[in-house]
Order: sequence, then C-alpha cells, then structure tokens
Amino acid sequence: MIDDYKALLEIVKNKLELIGFSLRKDTDFIAYFSGNSDWEISFEGERYVRPAFNLSVQYYDSEFSIRILMKLFKNYKKPSLDEQLKFLVENHDQIFVYPPPYANEYEIINTRDG
Repeated sequence: MIDDYKALLEIVKNKLELIGFSLRKDTDFIAYFSGNSDWEISFEGERYVRPAFNLSVQYYDSEFSIRILMKLFKNYKKPSLDEQLKFLVENHDQIFVYPPPYANEYEIINTRDG
C-alpha cells in the first residue's frame, strides 16, 4: 500500500491474525486477506480522500461492508477502523457463514443508507 495507508494496514494485519486471516495480496490502494475458508477480507484505501478507507468481507461475488454490517447487527458505534476491526473479531462466527443469513437485510440497508 502507499505510505498514507501503511500504518493502518499494519493495524488491520495484526487484528485479522486474531481470527486466522493473513495478508494474501497488497497493491497501492487495496490489501486482500484470506483464511481457512472461501471468505476474503479487503482493506481498501480511498485514492482521493485520505485516509478514508473501506473494510469489507467477500464470498465469491458477494461483498459486505463492515460499516453496514455493524448497523445490521445493531452496533451503532462510530465506524472507526478500530471499531470495525473490533466488531469483525467479536462477530466473525456470525459473519463468515454461507449462505449469509443477513444478505437480504444487508441489501435493504445498503440500498437505503448506501
């Protein structure tokens, strides 16, 4: 990742190791993490508004932003990087399931609040 995001990437790497995910690929603005399943986590740095970012989980062609998952799970804390990572670690057993039981409600929230 570019210098603007390297410190944040280190924080993400350290937290995701707690749930068995490790860095698989690192580009200028996005880092991909994989674990022992078909799920993947991405940390994407905004190109033009720094240090904005998006943290999301993917299962093949489905992608779920952690910010929206926090709302769906009734976690209304400010979605800072620390809070998103804490949420992901605390709820990973409910998030990394297939098919995701939250997919329909996620789409409603994403369309409404996007």
